[in-house]
Amino acid sequence: MMYTYAMMLAGLTGGADPGGVIVVILAPLFSILLCGARSGLIWAGITCISLAVIGIAFGRGFDAMVHPSQAEVALWSLWAGIAGISATAGVAFTYEWLQASTWRDLVDQ
Repeated sequence: MMYTYAMMLAGLTGGADPGGVIVVILAPLFSILLCGARSGLIWAGITCISLAVIGIAFGRGFDAMVHPSQAEVALWSLWAGIAGISATAGVAFTYEWLQASTWRDLVDQ
């Protein structure tokens, strides 16, 4: 679902909203992490084909339906980046804390 939404966002804005493009590009990575290399390769192929179709459509004169303000997109991207980095750091710290806690419990036994 998220992949479809991101592709539509990328297509409707002509790639002006980088959030959709980033989600689409990260789909193969998450697929590899969650489902394995074969799934990641399949999603990478789907991503390449999808982005090529959008590129061909714009190359042939397709006009994006939505023309977001570049200043608003830049501001949104800044806050989304800050939130994403903060969330990633939170997950990383939580993972490290849980791993250290588990090792302490194993060593204490």
